[in-house]
Amino acid sequence: MSEPITWRSLKTNYRIRGSRCRDCGKIYFPPKSFCDYEGRKSRIEDIFFGEQIGKIYSGSVNREPTAKFEYLNSFLSIYVTFREKNNKILIAGRLTDLTPHTDEVTISSFIGEEVVPRFRRVYDDELIHYSRLQFSLLGDYYESHLSREPGILERKGESKKVGIVGYGSYIPKYRIKVDEVAKAHGKAGGIYTGAAKEKSVPFFDEDTRTFAVEAAERAIFHAGLNKGEIDVVAVGTESNPYVVYPIAATLVDSCGLDEYVNAYDVHFACKAATSQIDLMCGAIQSGIYRNALIVGSDDSQAKPRDPLDYSVGAGSAALVLGREKVIAVLEDSAHYSSDTPDFYRREGEKYPSHGQRFTGEQAYFKHITKAGEALMKKANLKPSDFDYFVTHQPNRKFPRSVARTLGFSSEQYELGNIVDYVGNLYAGSSVAGLCAVLDKAREEERILMVPYGSGAGSDAYSFIVTKEIENKRNRSITLDSQVFNTKREYVSYEFYRKAKDK
Repeated sequence: MSEPITWRSLKTNYRIRGSRCRDCGKIYFPPKSFCDYEGRKSRIEDIFFGEQIGKIYSGSVNREPTAKFEYLNSFLSIYVTFREKNNKILIAGRLTDLTPHTDEVTISSFIGEEVVPRFRRVYDDELIHYSRLQFSLLGDYYESHLSREPGILERKGESKKVGIVGYGSYIPKYRIKVDEVAKAHGKAGGIYTGAAKEKSVPFFDEDTRTFAVEAAERAIFHAGLNKGEIDVVAVGTESNPYVVYPIAATLVDSCGLDEYVNAYDVHFACKAATSQIDLMCGAIQSGIYRNALIVGSDDSQAKPRDPLDYSVGAGSAALVLGREKVIAVLEDSAHYSSDTPDFYRREGEKYPSHGQRFTGEQAYFKHITKAGEALMKKANLKPSDFDYFVTHQPNRKFPRSVARTLGFSSEQYELGNIVDYVGNLYAGSSVAGLCAVLDKAREEERILMVPYGSGAGSDAYSFIVTKEIENKRNRSITLDSQVFNTKREYVSYEFYRKAKDK
């Protein structure tokens, strides 16, 4: 497929865009600019099947990889039907996050099953990773916001205070036990459980971009906003599949945002996304923007047999910031930065390098401690004034140790520690930890979040939870529902490396 054709098909592929004649109700897919029955004077409007639940109508089992996407050895090609009044639309796609391992698997067992659209990679060439909406089973692992009560939340005026109005997270279905990684390295099991107990693993058609779309959609839904009310999008990552081609621009079209929006990617290792929080809140407070979408997303990379191979995970988390229906007010912030090259990846290198023992005391611990202490001094607060503490989680040991150094107890920091079960999510790490806390936090509770980014720097933020959080409980897909989902699947080291190195 040529680049011009790819560009022309983006809006159709990203959201499964069709068209509907407002005069006779006829629906078309692919979309048409006029109705076959009403002619060129017909009034045509867009319709997006990517925002609906469909059913599997027919399909086939493919037991060999395609030439364009060789990572999938076997997969299910399906036709999905969407019903719009008297119209029945069939759309071709692939059933993702499922590989038919045995010859006994037949398409007949899937006919009639409900499916939800998922933003995934379709195939690759030397230029482009082609993406579009595929489908996953509605009852399989993923809970979809499409099955929740729809609609925009009613808002009555603006608050004087700015903060978080919505949040969302995305953790892939697949996992690998850290003991499995150790065995593949020829090591005894149990030695490296200080890195994590298990880690999240992407499916073969997932990457940093697809994670970001999932988390962003969930955050926007949780906020209860009209998508046209988001004025700025910032994506923090260190694993963009492209050196030049921002994920933020992909989010604008894939999430259906207004194209008159400021969108950009941010780089500062694992604090890339969170570095934007007080900047965005200030811009919202001043009236420059109404609402901001911030996403931290990474398919964290590590070379085989490197110590990082025991801890890198995959996933994304997002925040919507604004001044209406705020669930957590930004109370104060502080920052600390210095030139400390503890972790880096040069242009053209596939995997990052790190300074071994120098990644600890002089980098991670120093910067988080300095930023956290600076905020507490600035705001005249002490550790006992906070109900929760969240920080960047490169492994199991570091976040717990720095929390104790700052004076926090396990009751304050354990809820936000998710690294044990998903690994290090890089730019998504501290944001996902904050999501886990917000899933349980109550009115008037105070949260201290201190992300860290190699290079190095830390940002400290104090949030106070409002009563509005209770009104949005039923709109969130919780971190726990993903981390501890009974339908998550464990994979081999071979699967894990293949999924990481695609």
